Amino acid sequence: MPGAPRRARMTMDKTPVRRGRPPGSGRSRPAVRPEEGGSEADRSTRDQLLEVAERLFARNGIDGTSMREINRAADQQNASAIHYYFGSKEALVTAILDRRMSAVNTARLALIETSGPLPRTAMTKACRGW
Repeated sequence: MPGAPRRARMTMDKTPVRRGRPPGSGRSRPAVRPEEGGSEADRSTRDQLLEVAERLFARNGIDGTSMREINRAADQQNASAIHYYFGSKEALVTAILDRRMSAVNTARLALIETSGPLPRTAMTKACRGW
């Protein structure tokens, strides 16, 4: 009937019939993001994005820096590079912190190992590493 609203097709158990691709097929699969162990080009791009983002975050703040600015400063032609390598801006910030904290934690543990038997001395040395 013209002008009447269309009713959704329902299955026998009264759930709507979905059209198009079934879930999990084709492009609906989640992207696989390259990690530290990817190809040399992936590591290079990932490292470049981390370095540029860290510099821009330090200068403009996290909220004051857009992902578009990071891509542009890193000479990325692909506007989705950050999403490809990290998934989100928050994950990019986490990757920067993880990268920096690894070195800080190594230094902190070394200071604890070389401290004397007194817990206070160990804590003082560990805190100086921060």
